Amino acid sequence: MQIIRVEEFATVRVPVDMLLDQPHKQAISESRKLIPGGCYDFDTHEAILALHAWVVRTPQHLILIDSCAGNDKERPGLPGIHQLQTPWLRRLREHGIAPEEIDYVVCTHLHADHVGWNTRREDARWVPTFPNATYIFGRTEFDHWKNVAVEGEDVLQKLVFEDSVRPCVEAGCVRLVGDGFAVDDWVNVEAAPGHTVGHTIVRARSGAQVALFVGDVVHSPIQFTFPDVNHEACEIPEQSRTTRRRILAEAAENGHLLIPAHFPAPGFGRVSAIGDRFSFRSVG
Repeated sequence: MQIIRVEEFATVRVPVDMLLDQPHKQAISESRKLIPGGCYDFDTHEAILALHAWVVRTPQHLILIDSCAGNDKERPGLPGIHQLQTPWLRRLREHGIAPEEIDYVVCTHLHADHVGWNTRREDARWVPTFPNATYIFGRTEFDHWKNVAVEGEDVLQKLVFEDSVRPCVEAGCVRLVGDGFAVDDWVNVEAAPGHTVGHTIVRARSGAQVALFVGDVVHSPIQFTFPDVNHEACEIPEQSRTTRRRILAEAAENGHLLIPAHFPAPGFGRVSAIGDRFSFRSVG
């Protein structure tokens, strides 16, 4: 199995008060020795994040996980990803991968920065970027945001659904799945709710080795030191905490490779348990 990181943004700096619902800056400063280098600016109190997709090459398939923010998308209130023009598709090709070769696109959830490259603008239409792929969405997640698109008041998520989700449905390339869906003999999709109502993770197994693509279960390595701290956008806070602790504990106990969506390069690593906290060590 091969895992490839396809970068959209190498560095995204976010004031910690805008990212996490707690703790206070003082608590982070006092825990300086526990927080991995390169993920937090202690002078400006900014979390240092990134944005990338992952491609998993198994003996059977080429699978893309979380398609970043995408180009040309209308994202009011999110200036960092509004009307982007990035060379992400070129970077994908530089890894020797053409969009036509992708067999599956798996979205851990349907937020704007995880579905953007699901589609691209062609004339005045949005069309699937990966024309030969099956797009895998969790059924619970899809039903929730479909209802929001029809009846809700979330302007941003309405736009996300209309430009990056619905066109894939109308093209007939979406498969809605439940907990434990097997993409192939190596890759499964599993329920991990909390950040969103239908958030999922992707488990990839090669022999005795396991990689967990955890989407937004964890946003920053700060959350290893403070595992009960949520992203400010987590929809079900208590469930988000429970899911995070469960997955970090499993990764620590079994030595799994943890692969989040927003950690700075290399973007993945190993987890260790320290009492009721955790530590993270980048690998590669």
